Amino acid sequence: MKTTIVFSLLSAFLILNGSAQTIAVGKFTTKETFEKAFVTNLRTIPTSEFTLKSSDKEQGTIQAIRMDKTGRHEFASLFVLVTKGTNNVLVEATFTRNSGYMGGGKPADWAKKYGEKLKAELPDLTAEVTPVTKK
Repeated sequence: MKTTIVFSLLSAFLILNGSAQTIAVGKFTTKETFEKAFVTNLRTIPTSEFTLKSSDKEQGTIQAIRMDKTGRHEFASLFVLVTKGTNNVLVEATFTRNSGYMGGGKPADWAKKYGEKLKAELPDLTAEVTPVTKK
C-alpha cells in the first residue's frame, strides 16, 4: 500500500513536471553588422535541429520550429529578434519547449549550443542565457 502511494505521487510529479512549458532566452551581442548577424542566424537554425518557418529582415524576426521524432507534432519553437543598437547588434533568441513533451533536451541547453554555433561565425559574440519555466 505504501509503495503504491509513493509510486502514484512520483508518477503525478513526473507528469506535472513533464507537462510544464519551458523557455530559455539567449541574449547575444556582436559588433558585426546587422546583415551579417541576421544571415548568420538564418544559417544557424538548421544546424540546431530547428526548421525555418518564416523570416522578415526588415523587422529583424525569424521563426522556427522543432518537430518530434514522428515528424507530426511541433514540440518546440524558436523566435529570434535581431536589433541594431548604437554600438552593437543584439540577438534575442527565445527557445520554447511546448507542454506535454518530455525528452528532446532543455531550452537552456539549446540556447547555449545555439550561441556556440553563432560564435563560430561571429567571433566577438557575447552570450547570456536565462532559463524560465511557465506552467
